[in-house]
Amino acid sequence: MENSQKFKIGIQLIGLSIILFIVLIPRTLQLGHKWAQIFHSLYLSSTKLFFVMGVSMIIAPCLLGIKNDIVFWFMDTKLFNFISKISFWTYLVHFMVI
Repeated sequence: MENSQKFKIGIQLIGLSIILFIVLIPRTLQLGHKWAQIFHSLYLSSTKLFFVMGVSMIIAPCLLGIKNDIVFWFMDTKLFNFISKISFWTYLVHFMVI
């Protein structure tokens, strides 16, 4: 996978398209389109599963240790590291505050 740049980008684009579909398809309801009950039920029951699959496909090259990747570069920035440390600290401390 490290040598195949097209495969890596393809997997990430498929993951991004899954996420965008899940996020943007409810807009059709706001525009007045009606969904069939089966489609609405399938959407509600499978959204979380497909969202996780999409995120996994986006970060798969980074998790496999491929260094020349845009997601790896973004996660390695100082700003992202600072935000992740603050959010983890908040996670650890919030129980004591509550």
